[in-house]
Amino acid sequence: MTTDTARLAASELADLLPVVQAGNRLNRSDCVRLLRTDDLTSLGVLANFVRERASGNSAYYRRSVHLNPSGIPVPACPECSAQAAGRRSALTLEELSSVLKGIDTGYEGEVHLTGGPGPSGGIDRLCHLVDRIVCTRPRVRLRAFTWQELEHAATADGKPPSQVLSAVVNTGLRSLAGGALVDLSAARPNLSRDDVSVIERRMPWIQAAAELGLNCELSWVFGGNDDPEVLADLLVCVRGIQDVRGIFESFTPLAFQWPSGDLDLPAPTGYNHLRAVAIGRLFLDNIVRIRSSPFSVSEPMAQVAQWYGADDAGSVAPVGSSAVECAPDGRERLRGLIREAGRDPVEI
Repeated sequence: MTTDTARLAASELADLLPVVQAGNRLNRSDCVRLLRTDDLTSLGVLANFVRERASGNSAYYRRSVHLNPSGIPVPACPECSAQAAGRRSALTLEELSSVLKGIDTGYEGEVHLTGGPGPSGGIDRLCHLVDRIVCTRPRVRLRAFTWQELEHAATADGKPPSQVLSAVVNTGLRSLAGGALVDLSAARPNLSRDDVSVIERRMPWIQAAAELGLNCELSWVFGGNDDPEVLADLLVCVRGIQDVRGIFESFTPLAFQWPSGDLDLPAPTGYNHLRAVAIGRLFLDNIVRIRSSPFSVSEPMAQVAQWYGADDAGSVAPVGSSAVECAPDGRERLRGLIREAGRDPVEI
């Protein structure tokens, strides 16, 4: 471990070092300070101390095939959202089967299935998607559906969260994608105080998922100039949910982007990304993995994030998969990037 905590002596964050070293929890006012500080380097030192205490020098990654059956952008999953750029129509079950058959039969990694909510996205469609994947490639680990997709299915069929989730679990789903608890859009590209109620509205889904033994990933989709006070309130909500339900397996900060030439949004900055990664590590002390993927940000930025709290480098498509576009040496490329960053790659 190489964290240089000595440089914190002259930092405005110096008083937080003994709190972090003792393993004590930061409070909301601490979170606001972290969100407001201009001392990004000291913030990274604090986050890296916690990161190395949790994961040592390891940086984790997985093999995963990402599929977007709807053709609608998914800001909470850049890999699935990228597929929407070239295809604006939903996949039929027959087309999905054809894509799945392009995955090597011996593949035992993950299939990650998310899409935007479509006009015919009831519970039956979700179950048909799960069934088709489970039957076609029974050895894969399927992770599927955002909260927004699930809500759309519930509204379409007039069913409560428990019935929707029970249906997909009975069909064979074992892990949710989950994604963002707050859905930003082209019309609303920034987080606001109203989003606390959005998270509260999704509590029945989280409770039902936890009761069924489902875990999920958490994407933190944020705007370019969000109010630190608002962000702190939302992060307090997230941490409280995890304290009670323990449902989130990872935390992935993502600056909001919408793939439309008609939308003029401020470009996301590496500064904001590193800050979000570090704060995720320091404040969300009950979420095991903090993710920064080269696919989501630039390769150099993902490498730097490994020293700002990230210990998860995302996923890489399996060699030979025709389901997604990938370099044949994608796994070795990612492992090489991790090593160049000074970390040890570990496949999970």
